[in-house]
Amino acid sequence: MKKRTLLSLSFAVAAAGAVVATSRTDKKWRAANQPGLLDLPEGRTLKVESADGAILDAVDLGPVDGRVFVAFHGWTCRRSLWAPVARRLIESGHRVVLVDHRGHGDSTVGAKGCTIEALADDLVAVLETLDARDAIVAGHSMGGMTIQSCAGVHPDVLRERVAHVFLVATAAHHLRPPQFATAAVRVIGSAGIE
Repeated sequence: MKKRTLLSLSFAVAAAGAVVATSRTDKKWRAANQPGLLDLPEGRTLKVESADGAILDAVDLGPVDGRVFVAFHGWTCRRSLWAPVARRLIESGHRVVLVDHRGHGDSTVGAKGCTIEALADDLVAVLETLDARDAIVAGHSMGGMTIQSCAGVHPDVLRERVAHVFLVATAAHHLRPPQFATAAVRVIGSAGIE
């Protein structure tokens, strides 16, 4: 069997496993004594066009004049993963924007495909569309890599628009090109980002 075929087959099996695991977790959460745990509050639909034409599907929740909290989910997840957090933030007066990554939910893939560089552009597009200032940005897994990639590719945007970042269950050492990880540590650890 050719190496490329084996890699493709391995990827397909891993993707199928992730979908099954996500589905099982979703069913367990819904069956718990917390009905509606992943249901999002009513919000405003937001469509954001990224640099390569990808259309990101998002929901804008809470007061429009509240401090902006933007959250990106992990690979094969969806924005509803953040629903429990979103409800608490809204109760505290925050404006919460939850984004489905490109190729997830109703978001399109775009010309660049699902690359770490494209994800960085997506974060920039969201922050600029919101005209966010002093924002709080959170990323789970691939969402955290999105933030780190943005720190490497667009550090000026993070410095200008973001006050705090939260990286949840993510990694930096496998980001490509390798300078993203180094730049992310410098920007995220700088005085401009707390």
